Amino acid sequence: MRDSAIDVGSSSETTATERLRQETLARYFHESEDDADRKRLSESIHEDAEMTLVMTHFRAVRGRDAIIQALYSRRESLLYSARVERSDWLDDHTLLVRGQVRYAAEDSGIIQSTMYWVDEFRDGLLWRLRAFQDEATARKAHRAAGS
Repeated sequence: MRDSAIDVGSSSETTATERLRQETLARYFHESEDDADRKRLSESIHEDAEMTLVMTHFRAVRGRDAIIQALYSRRESLLYSARVERSDWLDDHTLLVRGQVRYAAEDSGIIQSTMYWVDEFRDGLLWRLRAFQDEATARKAHRAAGS
């Protein structure tokens, strides 16, 4: 009798599939607006996540529930919009995302600019996210963190 095995694909195919899934997850997260599916958004965030968001005026927020609450702060969520333009993998777990974003200024008004996000994944979910206003600073912060 012959042994049978199931071919599950090569490691590089699995990695490529997982990277595509994470890129899609990052795009969904960044481009989500006030009417986004909150359950789906919540499911994309790691329970122990820490995020520095434009919607929190670059203040760190920790924990999935606190992040979801921060994302739906009325004024900020109504004014927020973003479009991802590109993304580049910095290492096996970190994606650098570039996009155009419109968001509420802290005191009043609206800001529209290019934004760079350093998205780190843990267990396939968004775990640590940091927002930067220029690419050099984003890359430098990633290197300094030793990610």
